[in-house]
Amino acid sequence: MRLSPLFIALSALLAAPAIAQQTDARTLDTVTVSASRTGQLADTAPQTVVIIDRQAIEQQLRISGNSSDLLSSLLPSYTPSRGKMNGSGETLRGRTPLILVDGIPQSNPLRPTGREAHTIDYAMVERIEVIQGANAMNGLGATGGTINLITRRPEPGEINQHLGVQTTVPTSGLDGDTTSYRTDYRISGSKGRWDYLLGAGYEDQG
Repeated sequence: MRLSPLFIALSALLAAPAIAQQTDARTLDTVTVSASRTGQLADTAPQTVVIIDRQAIEQQLRISGNSSDLLSSLLPSYTPSRGKMNGSGETLRGRTPLILVDGIPQSNPLRPTGREAHTIDYAMVERIEVIQGANAMNGLGATGGTINLITRRPEPGEINQHLGVQTTVPTSGLDGDTTSYRTDYRISGSKGRWDYLLGAGYEDQG
């Protein structure tokens, strides 16, 4: 049986995407969800799990340093606080979320403030773990889900320093009262058996 040149050309074109897919394939790092309190893998968790990494956090911090704006941009199911001194605050899928920092609850279901996500500077957050849906793995208060803020770890080396400065100006009505300023400083390292990390931040919202 003789194969025509057209058939041979079509076979080569069909095989090319399969070869490209094999070349582009890569192994991703395993993600362990600490918000579940069991060290469960993200791809085996029964709930819907969202992991927001450091790169996504840094990109959003360039736009706004406000924690509510950051979470609402990276997490569509999150509704930020209205910014008023009342009981209406953050919600996750329409219900109250439980906010944790390194697994330690920041929310009090008996007296919720609706601003528990503002307890930490997000320049000090390495990643954000979100478990959607009501659960009682961390106690009361997670009717909408769990948001666990994982803080950064010391970098290798004896001394590592970081200084960030950010200025936000409006597109109209530019003056000193409408300009926002933000700065953060971080120093970390390790020596022998000791690891250390210190950070400080200041923000003036116009």
